[in-house]
Amino acid sequence: MEKNLFVKTETGFKLNYCFIASEQMLTIQELANSFYNKAMVYFKKAYNIVLSEYEKEVPKHLQWQMGNFLSNHLNVFVTCTLYTAKQNGLLSIPKDSDKAWLSLFATE
Repeated sequence: MEKNLFVKTETGFKLNYCFIASEQMLTIQELANSFYNKAMVYFKKAYNIVLSEYEKEVPKHLQWQMGNFLSNHLNVFVTCTLYTAKQNGLLSIPKDSDKAWLSLFATE
């Protein structure tokens, strides 16, 4: 209740986040990987164009945050940035209750 994971209703409680079975998660991962494998060359090209323009405007001492800036201001790159960060080992996947949540999404 404290983290609003469940919402009290007249008939009991309901989940306040997305939960899918492991089979569904595998399907989603396969679809995402298939899409990214085909589209990555275009995303990288577009990302690099935008990144080079941002680098001209963002002070050198803040350029280490470039991924954050691109995610916050260019919605189309949010999933690309998260995918790339995950592939590069920059994100952890929460497994324990003491870790920060990336989103309210769960699977088996």
